[in-house]
Amino acid sequence: MMISAPPRLSKSQAPAPPAQRPLRLPVRDEHSFDGQGRCPFHFPPDLRAKFANRPDRPGFVFGKPILVIHNEYNTEWAAGPLEVLDSPFHALKASVTIVYIRHGIAATQPGYVEDHNRFQQFDDRAVLERRLDVICFDTLFSVYCNSGGTTDINTFKHMLYRSCHHFITTQGGGAYQIAMFSGSVMIILHRRGNEEDWA
Repeated sequence: MMISAPPRLSKSQAPAPPAQRPLRLPVRDEHSFDGQGRCPFHFPPDLRAKFANRPDRPGFVFGKPILVIHNEYNTEWAAGPLEVLDSPFHALKASVTIVYIRHGIAATQPGYVEDHNRFQQFDDRAVLERRLDVICFDTLFSVYCNSGGTTDINTFKHMLYRSCHHFITTQGGGAYQIAMFSGSVMIILHRRGNEEDWA
């Protein structure tokens, strides 16, 4: 079966860098909270509650609890990428359905902002081909889009995450998004960065 990628966002549709965001925002730079520490007006929403009663469903039924593994493989802050992947697949496959996400594994999906990092070549597709019990997020999203579902990656992610309570992730935007789903257990691989101070 041939799965085509959904259309990409143009540069004009992508969120603006912090310096170009409106002054009215309580926080313009999520990396430093504008140098002021946590803003008293910045309280994250509970996305699990917000998306719980939406009528649209991703249309996938899993026989076991879902574990989302949200990986990154890039060079950020001049530090080399990390290569930890196959071990959790092997150790956890019997008890959970693993959905694997790494933006950059295929063409950039609509709504994903590439930020200031640089994707590296990483043959995680070969690992997924050996692990047929691991589901690739990009495949789920493409099937959903091709069946008439939303082409917004974050909406689809929210619909998937509202049914998931177990996450393994790296630092960065994925961890922030997961943290807004109440009642979750999240394990974060943190190497360096402002997340330690501001998250």
